[in-house]
Amino acid sequence: MSVLATPRPVRTDTRGRLSLGEPGAEYLLWEQADGAIVLKPAITISTTDAALLADDRLQERIARAHRAAGLVRRSGGRRDTGTV
Repeated sequence: MSVLATPRPVRTDTRGRLSLGEPGAEYLLWEQADGAIVLKPAITISTTDAALLADDRLQERIARAHRAAGLVRRSGGRRDTGTV
């Protein structure tokens, strides 16, 4: 594992907690053999959403519906409504 940033000291609050950012943020956590804890920001989705995204036939149907409605995706994830 490579470290991209210089480690910085952090201080716990009166209850022994550290702030990791926004409330409700999710992280993947590893505890290494030497006791070090590694946290990596994560974005998680439900198993239902993962199954829907993995269904190529469904994704093609959604793309066809978007094209029929004039909602065509351009590169960069922005929607093109077909108007100039």
